Amino acid sequence: YEIMPSLVGSEMCIRDSNSNSESTASKPLTSQEIIDKYAEVTKNIKSTKFDLKINMDVKSGDESMKLSLAMDGAVSTDPIAMLMNYKETADDESREASLYVKDENTFYAKNGSSGKWQKQSTTDSMKKQLESMKQIAATDKSVDFYKNNASDFKVEEQGDKYVLTYTGNDSKFIDLIKQNSGTAENAKGFDDVEFTKISVKFSVKKSNFEPVDLYITADFHQKDNSSNTAKMEMTNTYSEINTVKITAPQGIE
Repeated sequence: YEIMPSLVGSEMCIRDSNSNSESTASKPLTSQEIIDKYAEVTKNIKSTKFDLKINMDVKSGDESMKLSLAMDGAVSTDPIAMLMNYKETADDESREASLYVKDENTFYAKNGSSGKWQKQSTTDSMKKQLESMKQIAATDKSVDFYKNNASDFKVEEQGDKYVLTYTGNDSKFIDLIKQNSGTAENAKGFDDVEFTKISVKFSVKKSNFEPVDLYITADFHQKDNSSNTAKMEMTNTYSEINTVKITAPQGIE
C-alpha cells in the first residue's frame, strides 16, 4: 500500500454587405481566462459532495497487483461538517471506514459498513484534516498551479462544460498529482517514483465556472528499480456545490 496514494472575450465585428448592419460574435475563452474565473469561484465554495477514485495496476517482474482507493461523501466549511466513506482494496482484500465530523470539536468514526460509530478524541492529525477542509474543491497550491501553467492546457467545449487537457511528462505536474491523491500519506508514496507519462483533464461549468470533475492518468516506475511499474487512474467529481446538506448518520445521537 506504500505506493498508493481535490475556467468576455472581445468582440469581432461582422459586416453584412447586404444590410450594412453589424453583428458581433464572442471570441472563445482562452485557457487562462477560464482558469482565472474558476480560481475566483473556488474562493466562494462552502460545501460540496465529492467522489474520489484511484485505481492502480502495479507490476513487479512477473507479479502484478490491482490497488484501489475510493473516498466519497460531503464536506462543508460554513458550518464545519463532513461525512466521508473510505474503501481501500488490494486484489481481493479490502478495508472500509467512515468519518463524521459534526463540528470543530466532535469527531466520529467506524470501521466497516456495519460497524458502530465511536466518538473520537480530537488529535493533532484530526485538527490538520479539519484545517484542510477549508479548501474544499481545490487547494491554494492546485489553483495557483493551474493559473501559472494555463498555457499548457488545451480548451474544448463539450456541451455545458469547458474541458481543459494536458498530456506530457513535465515534472511540475507531479505536485498536482500529489495534491489530489486523497491524503498526505498517499502523496508521500509518490516521492520515490519517476513519471513517464501524465494526462490531466478537468472540466468546469460554462454557466458559472464551478468545477465538475478532474481526471488524471499517469505511468510511472520506481526510481531505484525501473522494473517496478504502475499505471494510475484518478477521478474526482463534484456535485451539489453550496447546496448539499450534511446530517448525522444513523447510529449517532
